[in-house]
Amino acid sequence: MKEYIRITTFSKDKKTVARISTEVIKEKYAASTHIDKVLSSYWWDGKVEDTQEYRLEIITRKDKEDIIVQTIKLLHDYDVPEIQIDEHKTENKDIKKWIDDIVNESNDITDKSNEL
Repeated sequence: MKEYIRITTFSKDKKTVARISTEVIKEKYAASTHIDKVLSSYWWDGKVEDTQEYRLEIITRKDKEDIIVQTIKLLHDYDVPEIQIDEHKTENKDIKKWIDDIVNESNDITDKSNEL
């Protein structure tokens, strides 16, 4: 049985998340992405930061996790980008088929560092 996941990352820079989004969609590693603006609070360098950031959510299959995480790390503007991976549950068979149809067409490359 195929597993579906949602990969999430954040950046202060909208262009960064847009570039990551474009790359994973263009390469068909993901069926869809979503970008929205959020308020983040976190500890950094010994103090609490409150920052407007952009959240990027990527909907894909579990077998695309490694290539997407590699892409995020390569294109991200943060030294330590947060990358969350959660199970994406849907009982809609049409959605599952749509995700499968998209990501089945991708050409995975195990090391993208020379391409980007």
